[in-house]
Amino acid sequence: MTEEAQAAPEAGAAPEAVTPEADQASEATENTEGQTDAEQPAEDDGKPEAEEKSERTTRNQRRKAQMDRVKQEAKEAQERADKAERELARLKGVESTPPKMEDFTDHDEYLAELSAYKAEQRMNSRQVQEAEREAAESKKQTEDVQKRQAEEAAQNWAAQSDEARTRYADFDAVVQAPDVSITPDMAHLIALSDNGADVAYHLGMNKELARELAQMPAPELVGAMRMLERTVTAQTPKPRTTTQAPAPVNPVKGKSSGLKDPKDMTMAEYKAARAAGKI
Repeated sequence: MTEEAQAAPEAGAAPEAVTPEADQASEATENTEGQTDAEQPAEDDGKPEAEEKSERTTRNQRRKAQMDRVKQEAKEAQERADKAERELARLKGVESTPPKMEDFTDHDEYLAELSAYKAEQRMNSRQVQEAEREAAESKKQTEDVQKRQAEEAAQNWAAQSDEARTRYADFDAVVQAPDVSITPDMAHLIALSDNGADVAYHLGMNKELARELAQMPAPELVGAMRMLERTVTAQTPKPRTTTQAPAPVNPVKGKSSGLKDPKDMTMAEYKAARAAGKI
């Protein structure tokens, strides 16, 4: 991803891994560049490969569970904020006209209506003030959750990047290439993804696809990025020591009738189906 996309923490953009662990992982990659798995030096801690793999899997599962919790909290906070804003707008939009004395033949009846009107106005004013407080609190809660989500996303990206460097010797060069079109919205979605590092590498190897996604409006981009996540997940990346095109996705036959499942579509088919209003 470009430096511009990585430098947008408020959008949850995927930053460059700068933790000590990431520095060590990057240095290890540089020292072993050009080697295959069989040529990699033995682990200093002497842990069996199966134990290392088990610990890595556990860390990945724990990180995914935490990301899922933060995503759900962010969704719920946004829903509360939206509800509070709608209620505030409704209360502010309530219009009522004070009673006019000429519309009444009985003066006491007019006074009663006027008193009821004033009481209603006082109640509405209190409701508006309460709605304003609730809207402000909901907005603050949403901002706090989004900030925490951005921090979790940064950690998620850093951890995935470290792991991806063990499989892609050219990971940093491909992902950080200046001609890869990664918008802040794309970087945010990548950082929140369970396999964001693989998605970023895939886009780095498919620059035209990255340019197409960069031009999509936000609602359409979300769906397209989810479909790309599934496509990349279906691939099994192998250790690489030189830049090369990613392994092709195994073709999946469409259903015998009706529209193909979106997860089985190519990007071109997905865009055509959306343009035709079929999905």
